[in-house]
Amino acid sequence: MVRLNISIALHIAFSLVSVLPAQPTGNAVAQSRAFMNTAMKQYVQKNYAGALQNFTEALRLRPDHPSLKYNVAAMQSLTGNTESALKELSAVARMGLLYSPEHDSDFVSLWNTPRFQNIVNMFRHNSERTGTPDVVFTMKERGLVTEGIAYDSASGSFFIGCVRTRCIIERTKLGKERFFSRASDCLWGVLGMKVDNSRRLLWAVTSTLPQMEGYSSEMGGRTAVVLYDLQTGRLIKKFEPDGSHTFGDLTLDHKGNVYVTDSRSPDIYRILLHSDTLELFYSSPEFVSLQGISFSDDDSHLYVSDYARGIFVIDPDTRNARLMPPLNDETLLTLDGLYYYKGTLIASQNNVNPNRIVRIQLSPDEEFCTRLLVLEANNSACAEPTLGTVIGNEFYFIGTSGWSNVSDSGIIDPPQKLQRHNICKIPL
Repeated sequence: MVRLNISIALHIAFSLVSVLPAQPTGNAVAQSRAFMNTAMKQYVQKNYAGALQNFTEALRLRPDHPSLKYNVAAMQSLTGNTESALKELSAVARMGLLYSPEHDSDFVSLWNTPRFQNIVNMFRHNSERTGTPDVVFTMKERGLVTEGIAYDSASGSFFIGCVRTRCIIERTKLGKERFFSRASDCLWGVLGMKVDNSRRLLWAVTSTLPQMEGYSSEMGGRTAVVLYDLQTGRLIKKFEPDGSHTFGDLTLDHKGNVYVTDSRSPDIYRILLHSDTLELFYSSPEFVSLQGISFSDDDSHLYVSDYARGIFVIDPDTRNARLMPPLNDETLLTLDGLYYYKGTLIASQNNVNPNRIVRIQLSPDEEFCTRLLVLEANNSACAEPTLGTVIGNEFYFIGTSGWSNVSDSGIIDPPQKLQRHNICKIPL
């Protein structure tokens, strides 16, 4: 029987596989998945030595993958490598995530040892609340599936992107909620958004997703960047690429140029201000599933989170890109939103247990990550975080997005089960 530790590894590694094209054999993630698939088959066949070898190879290619670490520890336990099993399992616990090895029979030989009990206590500590987020407001309507958020400092309005209901909702300074977008705008699911305060513009990405109302398979792969006039609320322009894409997030440089992540290609696109052209800015065979994107304050570094790889840093002038090395006893995988703030990166990290908001310290030259600090975790008011925005010295974010309320086939939970959409904030 395949146990929880194996299914967790599959869940994290393949969570986006339904929307991703086949990866090239040279990609580290594709190679790691091949080793993992072989290890799983060997595990089922009780060839634990072979499974250990292949899980170890998979982990070598993705050294900060927590479930691969956990599975390596389990195989070490099953093959009698007690010291190595305890060392690897302890490293997983130091990542701040939740696992239950005390209920996993793969570790039965270790259950009664003092060191194993200490590790179990470390995992239990990871279930404690971290941070004290405030609920800024709660959306009046349920079942929206809220993903993106932007803030207009001139008017004090928040803009919320809704996936299921295919719209942008404005929450005014006085707390009134109203539709900002119109039905005639023909939006799909609305994801990342940014306000250009100096030019009074709102940029957003919209993509066809199975969770949105009116979805059909024929619509799959359609996406666009939309531009609104904040003064009139009028849709100025829709930039729709040819082919199959899924735009998820965007950012602006100080000149007002727009940079967009595509998780399906996966590539980075750009729209120059006053241009009518959506152009390919950067492509790499190392990309797997691009998500958040953010510039440093001086626009010298462009940071991009890849759900399956970690964080890439790109020089926007030379277009040189590289994957930042992973941190010891931390994971930079499954980062969603990504935001630069005073020499650090603020990120929402979901599809881990617990979901959380983290702050990643950058080196003085801002080329490397040096440490990760958990700002928020295990708070029921914001248990399903997605995207956010930095306002002053605070981070505002979608705390309860509602993705869990809608199945991949678009079936939504009954009204009485739908959670409220909380917009939360934490100090930075």
